[in-house]
Amino acid sequence: MKKVAVALILALLFSAVVGAQFINFGKADPFPYQIDFYKKASPPNNEPRDITIFSPENKTIYTSDNISFSFKVTLNSTMPYIWSYIYITTVYYKASWLQDNITVYKWSNHDLLNPSDDDPYLTEYSQEVNLTKTPEGKHNITITAVAEGEYYEGNGIYYFALNVSSSVNFIIDTTPPSISVPMETRYNSSDVPLNFTINEPYSKLSYMLDNKENVTISGNTTLASLPNGMHNVTVYAWDVAGNIGTSGIMQFSVEVPKPFPTTLVAAASGASAVVVAAGLLVYFKKRKN
Repeated sequence: MKKVAVALILALLFSAVVGAQFINFGKADPFPYQIDFYKKASPPNNEPRDITIFSPENKTIYTSDNISFSFKVTLNSTMPYIWSYIYITTVYYKASWLQDNITVYKWSNHDLLNPSDDDPYLTEYSQEVNLTKTPEGKHNITITAVAEGEYYEGNGIYYFALNVSSSVNFIIDTTPPSISVPMETRYNSSDVPLNFTINEPYSKLSYMLDNKENVTISGNTTLASLPNGMHNVTVYAWDVAGNIGTSGIMQFSVEVPKPFPTTLVAAASGASAVVVAAGLLVYFKKRKN
């Protein structure tokens, strides 16, 4: 609200135009809003106003709980009237994980008796707020600017108030994915299945066998043609935020039984046939005698 001096100045400027007569100065605390030609109105339709949120970016996943909230409020101070003005009175934001609104700017009024204490009329305001210990999950921040203004049109002076808001949605994900690999400790085949489960959507998978290079895969796979002996494998997964999870080192052994030599089998078969033939020969000789 304006002070008495402002009301007097406005009255002197416009009394000739509208023929208004001021008869209420004897009342206590006579504000301009009590003057007959001072009318409340809606904000002008052609009054541009905007809040730009620079960070966090909308629909973005962050892997840190320490993020920057940066924004700018802009009001158009040029209106198509003989006389007009507009200014920001309050700027505040509401974060989904916080209970209360957080005020970042509040106009403290003008002191006409002490100009050094004057708070300027702002049509632009920008600030960067550091948000720490933001919890995991989906979040929303809405920034709101409250403004007031006045303009002269026709036979009246009109005052108005307006709110401008803008919102941003984002996700905080600082936890790496969890990987479960249910492997046996011993396999009797050289082809070992590598099956695993992950507790969240992933963007990339890989494994490292026997401390060699990483191999990119799309899902469950088979470790083929492994030699007998001890082996180890580690599975890695990247979630959509970029956090990297690991299964840890999984150790197992491959013990494929060696096949019985076919030459020994053939030799044994041949020897058995000779023994049988010799036995039959002795048998028939005895019968003949």
